Amino acid sequence: MKKKDFLSISERRSFWDSKPFMVMRITLIMLCIFIGQTFAIDSYSQNSRLSLKMSDVTIKNVLSEIENQTEYYFMYEASKIDVNKKVNISVQDKTVDEVLDQLFTDSDVIYIINNRQIALSTEKAWLATQQPKTISGVVTDGAGLPLPGVTVMVKGTTSGTITNDAGEYSLKNVKQGVTLLFSFVGMRSYETIVSGSSVVNVVLEEETIGIEEVVAVGYGVQKKVNLTGAVEQVTSETLENRPVANVQQAIQGALPSMNFSVGNGGGEPGSSMGMSIRGVGSLEGTDAPYVLVDGVPVDNINDISPDDIESISVLKDAASAAIYGARAAYGVVLITTKEGKEGVKVSYSNTFTFSSPLKLPEMMNSLEFAGYFNEAALNDGDSAPVFSDEVLDRIKQYAKDPSSIDATFPEPGNPDRWGANMTANANTNWFDVFYKDSSPRQNHTLSVSGKKDKVNYYVSGGYYDEKGLLKYGDDEYKRYTMNSKITSDVNSFLSLRANVKYTRSVTDRPSYDRYLFYHNIARRWVTSPLYTPDGYYHPSSEIPFLLSGRSKSSTDNFLISTGAVLEPIKDWKINLDYNWSVRSNMGNNHYGSVILHGPNDLTYSGRTNTSYSASASKKTYSSPNIFTTYDKEFDSGHAFSVLAGFQEELEQYEWVSASKQGLITDEVPSISTATSEQDDVNDSKWHWATRGFFGRINYNYKEKYLLEVNARYDGSSKFPGDERWGLFPSVSVGYNLAKEDFFNVEPIDILKIRGSWGSLGDQLGNKSQFLYLYVPTIPVKTNNWWIMGDSRPNYASLPGLISPTLTWTKVKTTNVGLDWGMLNNRLTGSLDVFERYISDLPGPAEALPGVLGTSAPLVNNTELKGRGFELVLGWKDQIREFSYYVKATLSNAKTKVAKYRNPTGILTTAYEGQELGDIWGYETEGIAQKDSDFDNWHDQSKLSGQEWRAGDIMYKDLNDDGVIDWGDGTVGNPGDKKVIGNSTPQYQYALSAGGNWKGIDFSMLWTGVAKRDLWITGPYFWGGTGGVWQSAGFKAHLDHWSEDNPDAYYPRPYLTNGGKNQNKQTRYLQNGAYVRLKNIQLGYTLPKMFVQKLKLSKVRFYVTGENLFTITDLSDIFDPETTGGSWGAGKIYPLQKSVAFGMNVSF
Repeated sequence: MKKKDFLSISERRSFWDSKPFMVMRITLIMLCIFIGQTFAIDSYSQNSRLSLKMSDVTIKNVLSEIENQTEYYFMYEASKIDVNKKVNISVQDKTVDEVLDQLFTDSDVIYIINNRQIALSTEKAWLATQQPKTISGVVTDGAGLPLPGVTVMVKGTTSGTITNDAGEYSLKNVKQGVTLLFSFVGMRSYETIVSGSSVVNVVLEEETIGIEEVVAVGYGVQKKVNLTGAVEQVTSETLENRPVANVQQAIQGALPSMNFSVGNGGGEPGSSMGMSIRGVGSLEGTDAPYVLVDGVPVDNINDISPDDIESISVLKDAASAAIYGARAAYGVVLITTKEGKEGVKVSYSNTFTFSSPLKLPEMMNSLEFAGYFNEAALNDGDSAPVFSDEVLDRIKQYAKDPSSIDATFPEPGNPDRWGANMTANANTNWFDVFYKDSSPRQNHTLSVSGKKDKVNYYVSGGYYDEKGLLKYGDDEYKRYTMNSKITSDVNSFLSLRANVKYTRSVTDRPSYDRYLFYHNIARRWVTSPLYTPDGYYHPSSEIPFLLSGRSKSSTDNFLISTGAVLEPIKDWKINLDYNWSVRSNMGNNHYGSVILHGPNDLTYSGRTNTSYSASASKKTYSSPNIFTTYDKEFDSGHAFSVLAGFQEELEQYEWVSASKQGLITDEVPSISTATSEQDDVNDSKWHWATRGFFGRINYNYKEKYLLEVNARYDGSSKFPGDERWGLFPSVSVGYNLAKEDFFNVEPIDILKIRGSWGSLGDQLGNKSQFLYLYVPTIPVKTNNWWIMGDSRPNYASLPGLISPTLTWTKVKTTNVGLDWGMLNNRLTGSLDVFERYISDLPGPAEALPGVLGTSAPLVNNTELKGRGFELVLGWKDQIREFSYYVKATLSNAKTKVAKYRNPTGILTTAYEGQELGDIWGYETEGIAQKDSDFDNWHDQSKLSGQEWRAGDIMYKDLNDDGVIDWGDGTVGNPGDKKVIGNSTPQYQYALSAGGNWKGIDFSMLWTGVAKRDLWITGPYFWGGTGGVWQSAGFKAHLDHWSEDNPDAYYPRPYLTNGGKNQNKQTRYLQNGAYVRLKNIQLGYTLPKMFVQKLKLSKVRFYVTGENLFTITDLSDIFDPETTGGSWGAGKIYPLQKSVAFGMNVSF
């Protein structure tokens, strides 16, 4: 009698010595102890012992007794195994191998043990199955039509083929007993075991699209068809191969009601966007969603490589998010990373991207600029032009032939300095000077994943490098990621998991104030040159400052999540988790010495005080969790699930910084090499904690009647003891009408009506100004402005009043939804209508007398009400070898102030009835064409006491009092102002489509906003404003009123006195709506037959583009996503349009 393993000796050697497995072993060495312990415990065959004493019984009786004493069960073919043979057996405390060896002594019966299965055969039959043969057949669909292009694979190997146009296939050297896998897009995969026949014909059934799709929800997953809350999900297919810098950019536009806003960093390398769900949720900017990666909270969603993500679920209503309690008031984003699948898979992907500025203003040429400034100065009433006739002649000569004259000359009043601005005559487009035409980015990801026996693993490493657009000083962002996700089933009732994630991001840029730099580009005069006549950078260019000193920042994010799942009885699971993360940041800033060059080889210092500063911060998060679930399904169709658990969180933060001036040398910048007597040292430290008890009950009857009830009882250290705890319940129901027997509408597969209501608590976010407002503090500071003796002493200031009753903000959401699927779920869709009521927001208390000497504390007295909808439509189908999809989303949300302490209704702050984003302004009559137009017009002197004349704005008198003014500046008396628009993005939409034919795939994504009003101010928009040194000159500003251009867009230009024409008004209210081709991609996957010859499983090449095309009525100066800026509208790092190419390889 012989025992046979599943793999022969040679097969085992080739597998264990293969390159993929070698890579896997090396990559997993950090967790080898964990794995080793798991395998040691898992040896069931070694630990299971048997005692038998049976006489004159059949082999069948012995096998039955073994099954009774163990978890094994036997499989055999009765015609080949004589199980009725009588035997005697007596064993004590023996393994199953030893028992079977004795049972089948002196026979040709062999056995094969696979997990808990034992297969019996004969030596002859076993050898017969090892003889390879050719398997052929025909693959058809349900109608009997042949299916070309079906992939036929020997499961677990790279051996396979594809059916021809007649649906025929042939596979050589196939061993009996292996599994053949038949797969085709749009059809259900089919597996069959090769037995005696050499012909295997297969009929593939159409896949009911999406019917079995599961979605990540709080503490588990649910079938999408059974969801009763408002949940949306995108998978890795949406994220793959986009030429983007981070996760936010990859999902922008892919999820309805997921709103992204570009911050003051614009398109800087490493920048992030603001993120919210279902519109504005607070007045304080604390309405960001709660983001978890594999169940662990993260501060920055962009710490995760898009290549590691399997799916992203967004929980939008209170019912779906309630299980997360205190952190989930404004929605939850659940990120699930990839895990291993059967076999061993090594994958490598790369993307090489070339990016260019998406939108830059077009500057005037030097002659246009000089003429514009001179005309504006004349309109101001200046006695002399900005540019003299002598300089104008030089400007004309330089424009005609730059080699005929220098771009600048010594300043007339200061011959030691080179002339700039109104004394120079260059023709410099500063946007072209400072920004590159193109900058490279690259992304690489290598992963090893697999599933063998009871171990599932996914290990990856990623590298992302983004070069910035700055020509001088260079700016760069790098990100390094490592991800390890391992799960092991120790035995039938215990599984262990260990997830380890590490991200390091490094930013390196010039130390010069970048926001000031963006501000200065616009107001830098075209006439100032890049170089002085002797070849140095001109001092006014700021380039010497950009090149002197660096600002560097590195962030390390380390996350560990470990857990165990116990299943003491079937369907009852106990989860024990512990999550820990630490986020550390190190930064330094070096302002080096700057040497500037004047005429006659004169040099002088541009920066007298060199300095160095450094900072370090660390945020530590820890959270133990325990929760238990019990799931049960009955044959009658009833099914329920119960969950109960406990969670505790502790977050601790500390920060320290120091700076010092007077560096000995710029070669070794540090605190210790600085010589100033005064050190500037600061620090900060805080922490907060929560505890929560939560539970959930799910019920469904035949997936027809659905019910979910959640409750969470949370306590937060941010509130005083009596106000610390809050109970937040939710309930949701669903009714799938299509499951009813009487509903016999054949095209409709799903018609589910659902509704939910829930309450959540907000602990005021993580902003430090909202930490422990109930604790009295005395501000202690150093270096008083008054000198006492020979030093500036420490001092204390008056404490603020505490908020003794400050407590939870309550967020209540009502949601009604409809889901449908038709035509075998090819046509799917959903519609959600929601209302969100936010109460007890912190707001201003009753005003206190000024003699008190401090401000009044915050109290819970503000309320907001939001309403909106979300619509999703999708179509997915396959026509023979061509598969395609189309998906459209539309969403909208508006928020109004329901309660706010503003008894006078002043318009400069929030007021009851206000729709957030409202823009108050005047209604414009037009531009006056003659001075006399104002003779019989309304009195506009309150807006400006200056003379009103032709080319100025005429405002409408809305209250018919003959005077244009703002009244009391209140809601009750706004004068001639009214709500002229709203800056909240309205009706956000997206359209995605794609297809695949014979390995060629194509996809595109369009995103946009259908309605948004923008009031844009500052020199980028107006040109002349704020005086001669703040004004700008772009091509668009040339379309201003003059007697020769009476139909102009802009009014008469001024440098100083133009404010009267720049009041908020209907004429210059900008339309911020747009549609943008966010992504387009074309790829080609090499045929499997060719790839297999290279010992690979998949090779795909692709080319893709991002932000390539935009339609908008917005002023041509601005991009609709970057109208902000730290120093004013448009003064921001530009977003980029990108073209990329890359490849994916798997083996």
